[in-house]
Parts: sequence; structure tokens; C-alpha cells
Amino acid sequence: MAVAEARVAVLEGRVEEQAKMLESVRDDIVRLEQRMDRRFDSIDRRFDEIDTKMSRQFMWLAGMMVTTLAAMLASVLAR
Repeated sequence: MAVAEARVAVLEGRVEEQAKMLESVRDDIVRLEQRMDRRFDSIDRRFDEIDTKMSRQFMWLAGMMVTTLAAMLASVLAR
């Protein structure tokens, strides 16, 4: 029986080591998820900034096109 108990003790030690390794892997995954969440939040802010900038530029472009159209119509009607 002493041999069986020794083997069981060895197996228990290995199982504990594997449990610790799994906890370590789980903690690493949680940290990775947190880093990815922060990174995606940063990317979302950058996209929002780009969207705002593009909206302003579109408004300027539309304004110039309307002004050009008005000038062309005025010149055609002035003849």
C-alpha cells in the first residue's frame, strides 16, 4: 500500500502544479483581454475623431459646390 500512496502523492503534486499553471494561463488571458479592450477603446476614439473630421470636410466641400453652382447659375442668368 505504501507504493500506491506514494504514487497517489506524486499524482496529487502533478495535478496541483497543473492547476497552478492553468490559473496562471487564465490570469494571462484576462490581462490580454484587458489590454485588447483598452486598445480597441483607443481605436474607437480615433475612428470617432476621423469621422468628425471627415464630416467637417464634407460640409466644406458641399458648401463650395453649392457656391460654385450658384455662381454658374448667376453667370448664365446674367446673359
